Amino acid sequence: MLTCSLGLRKDGVRRTITTIEVPTLKERVQALRKDLGKKMLQGIADQFAPIKDLTRDGYLLARLSKGSAGAIEAFLHHGKLSLQAGVYDADRSGGAIERVFAPLQGEGEDFLWWVAGHRADRLKSIGKENLFSDTDIAAFKTLDQATTKFDYTQSEWQHFF
Repeated sequence: MLTCSLGLRKDGVRRTITTIEVPTLKERVQALRKDLGKKMLQGIADQFAPIKDLTRDGYLLARLSKGSAGAIEAFLHHGKLSLQAGVYDADRSGGAIERVFAPLQGEGEDFLWWVAGHRADRLKSIGKENLFSDTDIAAFKTLDQATTKFDYTQSEWQHFF
C-alpha cells in the first residue's frame, strides 16, 4: 500500500460507513411491541413472511435466494458461474480465491479498492457517482503501484470496471 494515498483512502472509506444512533430504552420497548405477531412468525417459522404481505413473486424469489450461498461458494472455489436449467453451475476453471486473491498475497483488500476506484471513475464520467470525490478516486486508483508478484493490470480484469 502506498503511504501517500493512505490518508486519502481512509477519508473515502469513512464516507462509505454509516454511523448508528442507539435508541433509548423506551424506544426499544416500543419497537419490540410493534407487530409482535408478525415478528414471532418471522423469527420462528418463516423468515420471509413480511415479504409475502408485499408481493407473492418477491416472496418466492426470497425463498429461492437461500440457495445463493452455494453459488457464491462455487464461484470462490471453482470458477465462473452460469445458470443451467435453473441451477447454478461453475465451469471449474479455478475460483476467485485461487486465481485472484491467493496470488495477491495479502493485497486483496487494496485490489478491491482499486477496482472500486476504477468503477467510480467510470460512473463519475456518466454522472452516476455520488459517493467518492475525485481525490478519493485518484487515491484508490494508485493502489496498483505497490510491489507484488501479481500483475494488477492483466487484461482479464477489465470486466471488473
